[in-house]
Parts: sequence; structure tokens; C-alpha cells
Amino acid sequence: MILMKKNKILVIIVVAIILALGAAVKFVYDATDYQNVLVTNPDNEIKPNPKESEADEKEPVQPIEPEDEDSYIENLNITSSSSVINLLILGIDTSQDRTIGIYRSDVIVLARMDLENNNVKVLSIPRDTYAYLPVRNQKDKIGHAYAFGSREGRGPEASAEAIEEFIGDIKVDYYFAIKMDPVPGIVDDIGGVKIDIDANMYDPDNGVEIKKGIQMINGDQALLYLQWRNTPGGDIDRILRVQNFFSSLYGQLRENNQMLEAARIVLKYRDGTETNMTSKHMIALATYFNQLPEGAVSYYTISGRSRMIDGRSLWIPDDNTEIIKEFLSGHVQASSDSGNP
Repeated sequence: MILMKKNKILVIIVVAIILALGAAVKFVYDATDYQNVLVTNPDNEIKPNPKESEADEKEPVQPIEPEDEDSYIENLNITSSSSVINLLILGIDTSQDRTIGIYRSDVIVLARMDLENNNVKVLSIPRDTYAYLPVRNQKDKIGHAYAFGSREGRGPEASAEAIEEFIGDIKVDYYFAIKMDPVPGIVDDIGGVKIDIDANMYDPDNGVEIKKGIQMINGDQALLYLQWRNTPGGDIDRILRVQNFFSSLYGQLRENNQMLEAARIVLKYRDGTETNMTSKHMIALATYFNQLPEGAVSYYTISGRSRMIDGRSLWIPDDNTEIIKEFLSGHVQASSDSGNP
């Protein structure tokens, strides 16, 4: 009798394990079908889904190989108007010199992913760009939209509204805001990033140093590199470094077949992020980027000039009509304005 009970318990445990593994496999398999996962309902508002996020945290994320690319590309059955996904990426400045209790977005990047034409365009917007902020109903530094929105518990959403207003004729589908604190851990977990450093950099407070030249940098060095402004171009030079970092990291992850693993690593640090994406969205993004052909990612920067207005340093944008038009178009074209690193 005792043996039968033990056997029954063992069977229940085995069945539970099989069901759990099956759910995990199905979750990841479904997520790799990036077209169905990423394409959003045009009527949806930009807002997080707490219930979905809570349920999503319980789903296991396993490092697996992507399914055969042709299998899901051939099943693409969406209209061109719904195949473009706009992702807003924000790097949040949490440095000690912020005494107002809220933080601004230090890095502002809009990634436009065209699932039909299979290309990605990355637009960098200087944080001090003088633009209209819907959250304040007045013009201010575009990086302050996050800070003002945070007072209402909607920092990323306020940033998205400001970007939509600035670019025009665009809708931000997803946002991903990350504090700079998790960056060292993420980079170290990936194994470092090989990158061409344009200048010597040194942070005496933390004892972090980087020498000019091509090298593998660790997490602390990556953070210093992404925040470094002590070159003649100031914040614009830093924007070019952010683009160079993204480009180098992306190339490395593809070469080492680490794209899905990188998504899993980022999910470990979700406490330092704000996003309306689920784990499934993250895996779908990794799958999409993994199958992109060479040269499918191009970079753009909003041009302008620095001016002091009422004692504040502002970035007054030029007429960026052509850059924005190129960014919104469905094709990648070689252009001196593209700012490719």
C-alpha cells in the first residue's frame, strides 16, 4: 500500500514537471513568432498592463536557439501599415546631482522596426532638444518629459507623447526605460563588449579607466563610456558613442548567437526598468533582430545647435525634415545625414 502511494506521488510529480516544461517550451516558441507578438492594435494606448506583467513574471524564460527563420517569415500575413513597430528606449539619469527627487531621460532613442522590409532605423534625439512637452503644455528640454511625467507616475508615457509630438505622424508602440545602474551587470553577464574607444576616459571617483583603441570593455567601463561627455562635441559626441555601443553590441550578439540569451539576461534586471513589454515581447524582439540581414540597421541623429536661453543650455533643432522623412520611409538609403557609426 505504501509503495502504491509512493508510486502515485511520483507519477503526479513527473506529470507536473512535464506540464511545466511543456508550458515553458510553448511560451518561448510562441514568442519567437515575432510578427504576431509585436504587431499591436492601432487603437491601443501606450500603457503598461499590470496584470499581464505580473503573470508574465511567472513564465520561465529559457535560453534556446531560434526556430527556423523561414518558418515564421513565410507565415507573415499583415498589412504594411501595421508591420512597422516603434520602440522608444530611454536611459534614465539617476546620478547624485539630481536633488528634485525625480530623474530625466539622459538617452533618448527611437527604434523603428519595419517587419515587412526587414530593416531597423535608430533615431537619437539629444536630451536638451527644445520641444513641446504635452505633459507640461509648453516647450522645454525633451529629456524633462520623463521627469514631469514621473510626478504623475507616467514618465515613459509622457516621453512617448513628447516624441510623437516632435516627430509627427508616428505612434510609439512600446517603451523601454532603463536606469543606468543595471548596465554594468548586464554587460558583465553578456561577457563584455568589444568596441573601438575614441578617447581616453577616466572616472577618479570609481577608479574606472578606458584607453583609446579597440578592446573588450567590462560593465563598469561600459557605463563610463556611455556617460562620457568630456570631448569637444559634448552630448552629441556621447550620442555617437551610444550608437557605436549599440552597433558593436548587436554585431557581437549576432556573431556569438547570444541574442536570445541577452534578452534573458535583461529580464533578470527588470527591477531597474519600466516597460509596457512582456517577456514574450522581449524574446520576439531578440528573434527579430537575430534574423536581420547585414546592413539592415541604420542610425540617425537630430541635428541642431547649442544655445543659452535664460541661463539654460538648450539644443535648438535645425530643420530636420529630410532626416525625419528618411527615418519614416520604408527603405534604408545611404545618406550623409544617417549618422551611421
